[in-house]
Amino acid sequence: MGIPKFYRWLSERYPLINQPGGATVVPIIDNLYLDMNGIIHNCTHGNNPDVRLTEDEMILRIFTYLDKIFHIVKPQKLLFMAIDGVAPRAKMNQQRSRRFKAAKEAAAAAEKAEKAAAKTSDVAEDSKPPVFDSNCITPGTPFMVRLGAHFRFFVRKKIAEDVAWRRPTIIFSGHDVPGEGEHKIMEHIRWAKQAPGYPPNTRHCLYGLDADLIMLSLVTHEPHFCLLREVVSYTGGGKGQPAREALENPGESTFVLLQIGLLREYFELEFKPAQKMPFPFSVERVVDDFVLFCMLIGNDFLPPLPTVDIAEGSLETMFDLYKELLPELGGYLTHAGKLHRGRLEVFLHKLANLEAKVLQERALEAQSLDDKKRKKGPGETPAWASERVEGRRREERAAGPNAPPAGDEVPELGLGHGGRFAALASGRGLELLAAEARDLFLKSASAEEAALAWKERLYVTKLGVGTDPAARRAVVDAYMHGLHWVLEYYYRGVASWNWYYPYHYAPMASDLVDLEQVRISFTHGEPFLPYEQLLAVQPAASCQLLPGPYQRFMLDPDSPINFFYPKDFVVDLEGKKAEWEGVVLIPFIDEQKLLAVSRSIPPSALTPMEQTCNQHGSMVIFKHAGELTGETSDCSSTLPESFSNVTLCNSTVTRQPPLPPFPHGQPGFIPKIVPGTKMGKHAPSGFPTLGTLSVAGKIENAKCSVFGMHSKRPSLILAIKAPAVDVTPTAETLAPHVIGSRVWIRWPYLTEGLISCIGDETGRVPAAGAPVIVDPAWKENVEAQRIEFLEKRGVDIGPSPLWVEVRPLEVLVRHADGSFAKSFAEKGEMVPLQLALRSNPSPDPRFDPDALQAGAALFEPGSRAVVGKGPYYGCLARVLGPGAGGEVGPGPRRAMSVSVEPPPPTAASAAKTALALLGGGAPRYCPAHQAAKQVGISPSALGRIAGSLYLVIGESRRDRLDVGLCVRNAKLGLCVPDAVRFVPPKQPPPRPQAVGEGPPAPVPKGSWEYSEALIKLLKSYKVKAPWLWAAVEQDAKAFELDASRVCPGETPEERLAAAEGLHAWLKRQPMARRPLVSQDAAVAPEAALGHRVVALGGTGVPPFGARGSVTALLPTAVEVVFDGPFAGGSDLGGRTPRAGNLQQLFAGLAVAAAGPCAPTAGDAGTSDVIAGQSVTTPAAGSLWLEVIEVCLSSVLQENRGMELNVKRAGVDVNCL
Repeated sequence: MGIPKFYRWLSERYPLINQPGGATVVPIIDNLYLDMNGIIHNCTHGNNPDVRLTEDEMILRIFTYLDKIFHIVKPQKLLFMAIDGVAPRAKMNQQRSRRFKAAKEAAAAAEKAEKAAAKTSDVAEDSKPPVFDSNCITPGTPFMVRLGAHFRFFVRKKIAEDVAWRRPTIIFSGHDVPGEGEHKIMEHIRWAKQAPGYPPNTRHCLYGLDADLIMLSLVTHEPHFCLLREVVSYTGGGKGQPAREALENPGESTFVLLQIGLLREYFELEFKPAQKMPFPFSVERVVDDFVLFCMLIGNDFLPPLPTVDIAEGSLETMFDLYKELLPELGGYLTHAGKLHRGRLEVFLHKLANLEAKVLQERALEAQSLDDKKRKKGPGETPAWASERVEGRRREERAAGPNAPPAGDEVPELGLGHGGRFAALASGRGLELLAAEARDLFLKSASAEEAALAWKERLYVTKLGVGTDPAARRAVVDAYMHGLHWVLEYYYRGVASWNWYYPYHYAPMASDLVDLEQVRISFTHGEPFLPYEQLLAVQPAASCQLLPGPYQRFMLDPDSPINFFYPKDFVVDLEGKKAEWEGVVLIPFIDEQKLLAVSRSIPPSALTPMEQTCNQHGSMVIFKHAGELTGETSDCSSTLPESFSNVTLCNSTVTRQPPLPPFPHGQPGFIPKIVPGTKMGKHAPSGFPTLGTLSVAGKIENAKCSVFGMHSKRPSLILAIKAPAVDVTPTAETLAPHVIGSRVWIRWPYLTEGLISCIGDETGRVPAAGAPVIVDPAWKENVEAQRIEFLEKRGVDIGPSPLWVEVRPLEVLVRHADGSFAKSFAEKGEMVPLQLALRSNPSPDPRFDPDALQAGAALFEPGSRAVVGKGPYYGCLARVLGPGAGGEVGPGPRRAMSVSVEPPPPTAASAAKTALALLGGGAPRYCPAHQAAKQVGISPSALGRIAGSLYLVIGESRRDRLDVGLCVRNAKLGLCVPDAVRFVPPKQPPPRPQAVGEGPPAPVPKGSWEYSEALIKLLKSYKVKAPWLWAAVEQDAKAFELDASRVCPGETPEERLAAAEGLHAWLKRQPMARRPLVSQDAAVAPEAALGHRVVALGGTGVPPFGARGSVTALLPTAVEVVFDGPFAGGSDLGGRTPRAGNLQQLFAGLAVAAAGPCAPTAGDAGTSDVIAGQSVTTPAAGSLWLEVIEVCLSSVLQENRGMELNVKRAGVDVNCL
């Protein structure tokens, strides 16, 4: 659902709904649902117009990302992958607008690229992949047909080779199955809940970024639901950031879990009235009414009400009105997707009373901005601005004026720099209120009179219905049909495939009257065929996506539907704060005319493949068979250069027609919890609850900083209720009872910990029996934590006289006898005593040593293992059964028979690549002053060019491009290996300081050296842009340059072309693909490089038992060139020829000594085994194999995947 800024608003309103830790704390999940279009867009083009990939590279990126998500969640029962199929007609308006706008901006970008190439004498490279047309991500295109085949092969491949993929049933609903991806997912859940025996405590996880997905998760009324989302940053905006990936911490999670259960509990705290109502309070009904409010703010099927904007506090206003009116309404606004129009009209009447005020505030704000913009210099923050105006501007600077709401399907626009800066160059801007509309309020006697005049302007000028009351009433009727249609769509499925809202704007809330007189009816209809939808949504510029016979309908001036494909059109930006929010004013499709011309094409005019593409298909269901099936469909590799065929197929495939529509009158999602569902403190482990503490909610503007900047909006603050006690014990009194005891911290996301220290607000008691030690650092930490609880988490801890230091659980260690023990972190966390819980009502069994010991399977026949000792150390083996020494079991010397696998045929070439990266092709470096002399520039200017250098294009400092090489970031301690390296300073020997001697001399900060390859690139850059280098030489300290001053004699369009040409040229350089890493990676001990390692990470990336060579060391990971390719690998920024390498966390590797690795047979003892993994097909041969130690991350994988993933003790820590 298109609700700009909704995710940020929700997170700041309810600060605890996002679970920190992301991928490392995912609870046990039964069903994982993937709305695949977001993944496809991000992996094919994302938001960067400068990145061009071949189709094979795109598919590999999709596979890698898909496998990554799967192994983060590890679903136990179901994986549902849904790609958008043919959409309902109501959705096509939005799809059509996006695609037309994308095509128009792509044409403008191409024109500017030509000018940029001419300006910079840049010749296009023939080998460069063509620009990707994101409009091809539409059902029925050849790309989508190929993509479907890729997915089906990939699933077969993963089931054959990856244990974790064998566990769940996998349903693939491709582009040929009608319906939007997320709604096909909802359709599955809706029918599943109707089936008898539906499990009441099913645990769901939905991956995606759309606000739509949050709404859909809520309407299921399933409390054990979470959304896996990318970590979103709002503190920098996309425009000013360096155009290079920075791997400051490669092991850090980039995902966050949004917990729907916590959101529901927040709703209950906020909306449950203190006084008894005339009817029972139901949080389930409140959830449904909340979804209705969000529909009024914005959705993909209806335009928002004209005076409703989330950035102006409209949701807060609706909440306040709802709380005020609910006791008087006699009931809730909706029920199971059915709208109570009488109650809604009362609510809308109250909302309409605020229209004049909202419009007047917009007019005053717009006029103030316009006046001061003329008086002050560009980009300066006006001192005159009101707090409301400046607050809005700060938020826009943070989120980026052209940054779309994360995941709201806007990536298809492909705005990039070209579309944004083109508007700046042409003088076109965003207007809060047009000048003529502004004058209505500035020159009118009253706001109410002006609002009436503004309404007339809306209906006459924008809606085009004039003053005819019947025509205006038709707008209201259509809008009410739309609300009913959207509610039906969410709760029961498609009400009508051919209904749509036939206007570009919504009516005023004040005109939504006599709603019960509106007669609502829909004709169900049927979905378009794929080519019919392509005709309906694609612009003429994308006509090549259709077969030849259809293209003429879009291109021929005499075509009966040529009017549907305007070459130029207006984008209305009034009232918008970002380009992508503009209303695209293109004509609506006449369905009858379109279907008539489409169906005039006989099947004989199409090739057999084209005929297949224009048909609806079925869902494909994959299941692991447990044995070889002999099936061959979808087993041939679709990427033969990267993956081999599936030769031993162990899965079955069945096809199921699309699910039927719900029977008429049968409710879909109903506002009731499934009987038997455990909630609150009794919820399944891993699903947090506020119920483990006594809390009260209060709406307060606490300036919560959930995303790194203080919110200007109110938040629901959780006040911890202190237990009633007559006398508060002292820290000394409690120390003997609490130090060394186990507690649960990080409420409400409970993590076990060990109390190491207790204290009061001034000092600490380090041990039982010791007095309080006054400690200023302790006191500062107490105050800092108190502030962090309120600002970061929205928790008012209240009076907290006692604090404890708690060491959180870090790892589970597995000993040689198979037993497990908990290990706690050395560094503790400061926690107020009232937030250190003595018990967890629903602990995670994955962290229970006794449960692990009872369920651990030690090397059963058919399992895989890694040899831990002897000449085959580090080799992958398969357990066949008992050896000569007796039965396989937990004893330290029990024998087993195994086979040892030979290395892959690509091992030799991989070793050569690793050697080249390590030393054979080692770059030569020279100090900065020598490099500067070779290039012909000062050392300070060289440092600026090598880092980030921003060229300001528009009238605001926010509108800038990074034209630096970005190969070093001294402030963050980052650099690009093989381009620059950091030389640490030599530490002077310590010496005693004489009495009266001044302060010691400052320690040098180190220096940078530049490689020959980088110097060559610098010389080329200087030749390409001498005007830029001259400007840098004049002021090498300048972090950014004003393009109007650097190129004073050129027009804005010429400056734009020059800047974009440089930016594009830099992105095409091979060095641009390499990420920034810690500068310490370049000075790692040479003895640690070149080690042969074996992967022990269980399923996933890299595969269990994969061997490789360490080529670089990072702070928390190592860079490994593996012996063979695998899905999920990378080419290390272009430094290796294939995708079989990656940065790998220490804990997932063990050092493997160099030695032979060939098949043999024999018996040995279990003390030689360091890891094991369940598989199905053993080979022949034998060897000896022992489990020694398990790290926490491996235990998580073990208990979800039933593999033994271990970390061997006593091995060089640099490689573990």
